[in-house]
Amino acid sequence: MQVVQGKGSKADKRDESVLRQSCQEIRRARGISDDVKSLLEKTFEKNFIASMKLVEENRVKLVTFAPSGRVVWVVKGRRKEYQIVPQSMF
Repeated sequence: MQVVQGKGSKADKRDESVLRQSCQEIRRARGISDDVKSLLEKTFEKNFIASMKLVEENRVKLVTFAPSGRVVWVVKGRRKEYQIVPQSMF
């Protein structure tokens, strides 16, 4: 298995494209289909499986700030909480 590193690599761009397309489909369908789950699992492998486990365990929460409307997701890890800022892909 070849690991491609470096910001802006073909693999990074492919992964980002899959993620954006999957998010659009999830928004459109108002849920995640088995096809989208399969694509994400194939693309992101263990990271996707671990992420889905966090969601299923209700360890992910959405925080929307008023009046700005800024959106931050908070993920409760084993030892601390992590912020996910979707607009920045961070």
